[in-house]
Amino acid sequence: MNINRTMSTTDATLPRTVAAEWLVRIQNDDLSVEEISEWQQWLAASDENRKAFEQLQQLWYDFDGLPEKSAPALPTAAPSSRPVWFAIAATLLIAVTLGLWRPWTNDTSLTHQETIAYETQPAEHRDVTLQDGSRLALSGKSLALVRFDTSERAIKLDRGEVFFNVAKDPQRPFVVRTGDASITAVGTAFNVRQAIDRLNVTVTEGTVQVRRQDSDEIVATLTAGQQFTLDANAGSAKVQTSTPDAASAWRSGRLEYLGEPLKYVVADVNRYSTLDISIADPAVGELLLSGTVFENDIDGWLRSVEALLPVRVDQSTPGKVVLSSR
Repeated sequence: MNINRTMSTTDATLPRTVAAEWLVRIQNDDLSVEEISEWQQWLAASDENRKAFEQLQQLWYDFDGLPEKSAPALPTAAPSSRPVWFAIAATLLIAVTLGLWRPWTNDTSLTHQETIAYETQPAEHRDVTLQDGSRLALSGKSLALVRFDTSERAIKLDRGEVFFNVAKDPQRPFVVRTGDASITAVGTAFNVRQAIDRLNVTVTEGTVQVRRQDSDEIVATLTAGQQFTLDANAGSAKVQTSTPDAASAWRSGRLEYLGEPLKYVVADVNRYSTLDISIADPAVGELLLSGTVFENDIDGWLRSVEALLPVRVDQSTPGKVVLSSR
């Protein structure tokens, strides 16, 4: 069931109720980009909104072990001034907590699963331990949807960067899907970064396989110390060596680059900056940059960009930064 509705001012006074509706809505496999953006804006609007959503997520998580059953009928209530959607959301919330929900995939064989969303705000780091013991470290402005079933542990990385430390379970592969690729592991540790049209997968422990989602073709098998880069726009892919420290440097507040196009660096920095940094000239985005960006000194990094590259940094508009050719 897809509930299409614009959140109203009245809804904002009922964070738990609205959270229940959003919890159901994000299960839809046809949720639009606009709806995802609306959900994220609602989360960011207040601490109460986010807290209510996380509490219901945890409730959903706690009901994982319940046997499958039909949702009980709601008692007939007296007429209310609340809109009809409130009753719908309440009914769906019961169905959710009892395991009757739709997964975010068209695969009809995957039913009666849980999908839990983990999101971070700009400059926020968040560590999560999943029910199987696997650990996720989310970087700034990241969104990951987690769903487990009896045959697969699935993560949908919608945006951002996550470091995965995967618990061993040979019967259930750990699969991360993002963009046009899927990354499969059993027990290992690796980092995945999705920026614009580029995917980076860096392995620090064990082995992972990278596949194309449309054909399930294996495009790379990576072991510790290797990094896979897929540029969807250019249609190129490469494997190169990488150090474990470089893969997870962001967890210590450092973003490290070696000959990286500026457009990808800016995409990363925007996940840690309170400023909105944009590139006015496509040629500027292709300039190669090496160096370290410290999360707590974005202004210092901008000064270094202007000093090292033929780039002009315009901060004349409050809250915005524009990089252009100099």
